[in-house]
Amino acid sequence: MMVRVTWDLPAISSQVMLSRRSARMLLEHHSICNDDIDAVELVLGEMCANVVRHAYPSSEGRYRVEMELEDACVRVRVSDDGCGFEPNWKTDSSDFDESGGMGLFLASQFADHLQVESGNGNGSAICAERRLHHRDLCTSACAS
Repeated sequence: MMVRVTWDLPAISSQVMLSRRSARMLLEHHSICNDDIDAVELVLGEMCANVVRHAYPSSEGRYRVEMELEDACVRVRVSDDGCGFEPNWKTDSSDFDESGGMGLFLASQFADHLQVESGNGNGSAICAERRLHHRDLCTSACAS
């Protein structure tokens, strides 16, 4: 069975939590393992937070979240029409400092695949994919 949802949201921080909770509810409804739900929620949160922090530095904007759940896989795409950015996030955690910049690195650690598409001044899209486990197939540690 395939389920596809799309949210069109203002690029403000309160909407990040709404995206995360909506994704959690969808995955819980489909009996996905709690560890996988936590991971997807973290990945989506970092993807949305990236838009809120960077896409519209001098104006208000919107972003879209597209989530597709099919069998044992979830695909998430977060896109905006903002200023875009250079898609070369840090891949080594030793490169980070107190100024931040860990969001997409962290998301990449919890997704099976993460890709950034960005055009200078033409918006960005971040796509992530993760394999999922259903609760009835989880180990006892995962099912709690």
